[in-house]
Amino acid sequence: MEIGIFGVLSKTFVNKLFARNAAFRGMERQCAERVMKTNYVLKVGFKADLTSKM
Repeated sequence: MEIGIFGVLSKTFVNKLFARNAAFRGMERQCAERVMKTNYVLKVGFKADLTSKM
């Protein structure tokens, strides 16, 4: 069984891609947990005027 150089390179690329994706998901999860733990009140800086006509 023979694997060409393209097969080796593509496997390496896919492995790196999955590793980066896993790291990104971990960071994303940490940020989401941090946001859920905070008790900040979100305030909107403007009120929408739904009665005005364009």
